[in-house]
Amino acid sequence: MKDIGELLKKEREKKKLTIKEVAVVTKINSAILIAIEEGDEQGLPPKPFLRGFVQSYARHLDVDVDKIMQMFMADLGTTKPQITKLESNPANDNNTLDFINQKWDLIKKGSVVAGILLLLGFAWFLVETINKYEEESKQAAERKETVITQVSTNTVNTEPSQSPNPNLVVAPPVESPEAKPSPQPTDKPVAPTATSVPTTPLPKPTPSPVQVAAAPQQVIIEALDNVRVKYNIDNGSAKSVDLKPEQILTIKGQTKVTLTISDGGAVNIIYNGRDTGVPGNLGQAIDLSFPK
Repeated sequence: MKDIGELLKKEREKKKLTIKEVAVVTKINSAILIAIEEGDEQGLPPKPFLRGFVQSYARHLDVDVDKIMQMFMADLGTTKPQITKLESNPANDNNTLDFINQKWDLIKKGSVVAGILLLLGFAWFLVETINKYEEESKQAAERKETVITQVSTNTVNTEPSQSPNPNLVVAPPVESPEAKPSPQPTDKPVAPTATSVPTTPLPKPTPSPVQVAAAPQQVIIEALDNVRVKYNIDNGSAKSVDLKPEQILTIKGQTKVTLTISDGGAVNIIYNGRDTGVPGNLGQAIDLSFPK
């Protein structure tokens, strides 16, 4: 494994790539990449996973993948299961064929019986469903007829309300000029009478403000390398957390979430279920705000 690691390390240094840059593109932990290059068996994952990591690393560096895999199998052996060929006996083969034919006949008979039972069950379910819908329609029609009968037999109450509105002023009826009797002469002066009393307009109701619920905010941070994240939820007190590779931080807020990330190229951001990718460059701090 050391020969493979030295070859991959030389190709990486030739292309002037860092471990962090390779980890971001290949999604392989930096510690695993270092263990592969140094041939550290204690830091390597199990063989099936290691095989995939080595292939991805070699493919990213444009190295001959077949050559690397031959070296891998020479050092660690293959991870694919071996197929063992068995010698056949004609007598045993005939007995096996008879047994298979008998089993196949039983399977076909069982399939026919199962198909018949399935059709019967479906027919019963269909009949029950139709009967249920017919019964519900009949009950709905009966309820509708009952409501119509009750409405037609109700009488309208024409008596005035026992608790009139105190804010409503009713003017006395104005007599028609034709029906008004002519004034009779009298010795006493007649006081003028008001023909109408002005009504006081009722105040218009003020509509209550509609409260609109704020959309929740969810930010998921996947660490690709060691990174420090400072965050603030709904303008509250700021908090800080240190993340290691492959650790995940979930932040939930009601109105706003702000972030300060020490390394913008060492994290992957998922906002409200949408993968927004790596937000910045390696080694550079970045400030983010959700929603933007």
